[in-house]
Amino acid sequence: MKTCLAVACLCLALILGGCSSATSLSSLASNPMISSLTSSIPGLDATKAVGAAGSYLAVAEGKMSEADYDAMIDVIPGGKDIKKQALSLGGVDKMMGISDANSLMAKLGVTADQSSKVADGMTDFISKQGKPDVADKFKKALM
Repeated sequence: MKTCLAVACLCLALILGGCSSATSLSSLASNPMISSLTSSIPGLDATKAVGAAGSYLAVAEGKMSEADYDAMIDVIPGGKDIKKQALSLGGVDKMMGISDANSLMAKLGVTADQSSKVADGMTDFISKQGKPDVADKFKKALM
């Protein structure tokens, strides 16, 4: 009986956890940056956009100064949530480099052309938020 109850609790936790994650992903679909990416890049849906953008944010976090990263993340609505969701999609805690981001994007079905356009779109978005210097540093962090 205790075993059945424990299994039932575990299943419920997994189901509720999955619903929470799906809600986060669906709410990010209306994010201004994600919407911009999905509307301008053919074949890029919200899941792919969140995965790609969040992967790039995670890579940039490890390569930019803390001040520059914070300045960047502050102008991206929900930037921390986008990064968190991407890491969740990849089943990882952090991205060690661009190869990790590329692996996650490949897993999600993001093509090389789409990933390049996501990086360019993000750079443009950051620049248009009044941070062209930070946008340049972001772009360099991805090289």
